[in-house]
Amino acid sequence: MKTATKSQTWKLFTLTKKDYRNEVLSYEEADKLIKEALQEKDNKLQGFQDIINKADKAGKEAVNELNVMPMVVENKETGKQWFVEDGACGFAWVSLHPATSSFARWIKKQGIGSKGYGSGLKIWIDDYNQSVQKKETYARAYAEVLRDSGYKAYSGSRLD
Repeated sequence: MKTATKSQTWKLFTLTKKDYRNEVLSYEEADKLIKEALQEKDNKLQGFQDIINKADKAGKEAVNELNVMPMVVENKETGKQWFVEDGACGFAWVSLHPATSSFARWIKKQGIGSKGYGSGLKIWIDDYNQSVQKKETYARAYAEVLRDSGYKAYSGSRLD
């Protein structure tokens, strides 16, 4: 019986966080365990992507159902007015806590979110031009899906 190599036991440790150095494993058993652990990791990462896809879809559907309150801007000196169909301008984001979870680290690695001011991870809502109503609606629906998936997530916004 050919025993597992040091490389195999190290790979098993990095994938499972279990120390296999003192266990008697054959080369074939270690290879099988590595393949299973890699498959489990791939399934977990696909689950993360599924959550993000579901959150994005929920956000877009919420925005499609939204009736935006338009805004009229007036120059008091000249009396000239501008109609802003998308309403007030602003920003919105989703905060995910803690930023050290595997889900948050994956989001950061994918470029979906970034380290938040203070704590947590922030997912900035870039779509919908400057419409704070649309951005807030999208962020609320997005955060709700993340909460339903078991993560601590909140939406936030501010006017510009």
